Amino acid sequence: MVGGKRTEAQLYAEGYKKACTAPEISGATEVWHDYPNCLVQEWVLPDPEEPEGDITAQEALDIIMGRTEI
Repeated sequence: MVGGKRTEAQLYAEGYKKACTAPEISGATEVWHDYPNCLVQEWVLPDPEEPEGDITAQEALDIIMGRTEI
């Protein structure tokens, strides 16, 4: 029983996925990968070769992930 009410199989049937996290890396951007059976956290360091634009990498990621509007 999970939390005393539902089994793990019932949670998976409702769409629950285990989350695998990684220690935070200073200056890195958090990225989540949604796989069929789990969610995986990754920390991506900025590419020093990539030219800086008008928006930050975090702002671009927020736009791509749908967390903010353009």
